[in-house]
Amino acid sequence: MVKIFGSIVSMVIQTLFVQFSPELQPLHFIDPGHAFYLSVIEVAYPVEDGKTALRIKVFTDDLQNAVSEFQQTKELVSQEQLCGTSLDHVNGYLKQHVQISLDAVPVKFQLRDCRVEGDSHWLTFEISAKPWTKIELTADFFMELFPTQTHVVSILSGDKKQFARLTKNRPTCLFEF
Repeated sequence: MVKIFGSIVSMVIQTLFVQFSPELQPLHFIDPGHAFYLSVIEVAYPVEDGKTALRIKVFTDDLQNAVSEFQQTKELVSQEQLCGTSLDHVNGYLKQHVQISLDAVPVKFQLRDCRVEGDSHWLTFEISAKPWTKIELTADFFMELFPTQTHVVSILSGDKKQFARLTKNRPTCLFEF
């Protein structure tokens, strides 16, 4: 029953993507068992320590595929390795595919935490301690593997919150607070 429902949902999503975004042509990329290629990106300032935090939630199987491709290995990286022996590869891959500028100044970020939560991974990065009023975020991770990948972005600065949706055709967002 679940497999049939997943297939129906996949067909509906494919139809909607083709109808509203024919340039994406997702039909050969969407696996009926994995109909959604979605991640969550959260940026929050200030967090407890007065710094800016970047949190990325991704599906484990997508991260496994991306890191295996990044490592140029035919074997899939195991779920356990993602937060262990392959953590440097996870970090390297994401640093190639995520760029952040605060007040028009590019910033570096450091991986602070990696945890498994069900069928997904939460990766937490520390960015900076200085206050900012403008943030530009570019995130195109997984999009080289899954053209229908979407990132839901949530930016929290003080008590103000803004949202965006990033896709292969629009991988950058800019917020002013």
